[in-house]
Amino acid sequence: MERVKKENYDHILVFSIASYLSGTFQAFRLAATSHDITNITFVDSHTAAAPIRHVAIKARNMADRGESIETILAYADRVFKDSKTYILPDNIEQLVRGGRVKGAVAALINLLKVRLGLSIDYNSSTIDKFDTARTETKLFSSVIEDFKKRGVSAHTHKIYFPECEAKLRVEAFKNALEDIIPGCETESIVLPAAIAAHVGLNTFGIQAVLKD
Repeated sequence: MERVKKENYDHILVFSIASYLSGTFQAFRLAATSHDITNITFVDSHTAAAPIRHVAIKARNMADRGESIETILAYADRVFKDSKTYILPDNIEQLVRGGRVKGAVAALINLLKVRLGLSIDYNSSTIDKFDTARTETKLFSSVIEDFKKRGVSAHTHKIYFPECEAKLRVEAFKNALEDIIPGCETESIVLPAAIAAHVGLNTFGIQAVLKD
């Protein structure tokens, strides 16, 4: 914040990971206040990873074109409110260790040998269970069906895959997606460590982000 203040920007925009997932949002606010920075706007994205990255890059481009702060923030608001993150752990071991899946539920999941899908939604303040399925293929289908209900298409959205050593699983999902919603632009990025620590290796996320 000391460096940013010295740059003497017209205005500063901060797009933060969901405040219920991290203390980053409040840390930014405290840092700005302690350095008496007033030309700054903080946006709680209510999400993580790709939508924030996507909006930050788009905001930079919009600013370079001379578009107003209000226009940039309106775009960010549309993207964040539209966003939903699907997280597909390889197993529930790390979730149990972190206390996000309780012992009895874990025992039932292991007994039934089902795959677990989690989600982060703009209107929620927790990481929720999205679905369970007997096979990974069925879990993929459930995500893609939800895409269709939400109006996700190759024209309107770009699909990001935050992943943690899960490239083979990502490729399998991309093949399934191409069969149902062909032509989607996709990109893999690193799953943030704060989330990877909870869900474990070979986990990946799926995020459909509005292009415009």
